Amino acid sequence: MNPGFGLTNLTSITAVELSKAGWGSALVLLLAGIALLFAGRLLIKTIVSVGFGILLAYLGLRVLSLMKVGQLAEIVAVLVLFVIGFLVGWTVFKLSISVIAGLGIGLIAGSYLGLNLLYTLLLSLVLIVIIYLIVDYIISVIAALAGLALIYISVSSLAGVEIAVVLVVLMAIFAILAKARLKK
Repeated sequence: MNPGFGLTNLTSITAVELSKAGWGSALVLLLAGIALLFAGRLLIKTIVSVGFGILLAYLGLRVLSLMKVGQLAEIVAVLVLFVIGFLVGWTVFKLSISVIAGLGIGLIAGSYLGLNLLYTLLLSLVLIVIIYLIVDYIISVIAALAGLALIYISVSSLAGVEIAVVLVVLMAIFAILAKARLKK
């Protein structure tokens, strides 16, 4: 495997090369997989919220530094903007995913069904609302599947494919039971 960071190198990694991870890498993959399986949406939500808070604070700092309002005002404004960004970041992220997916699916479906522009936009609006309502579940499922994939890769490199499949199935069942128990 070529250790370069180009897109060609990234897309040419095979499953066999991934399964040849050493025990240290396999342990890190196992821990990351378990974290994604059981707390994936929370991790993603935290990362998105912190990232949006940092972005909003940075943009505010840039604007305030151009306005030359003073260092104390910049510090207070950056802190306030970070908190605001942290609080609204997840909602903005969900809304962005919903708008992109809803418009994309709506335009494709409208074209396929031969709808005029008004009906295509109405279909897209309905899809945006539906996707916004279920995006939390979609992200949870994607995070859990990614976690199971990481667990499979790590265990298959340490103990073999058969044990990895059995463990992944057991972990999936355990995660479903744990999430069902939390909802009660």
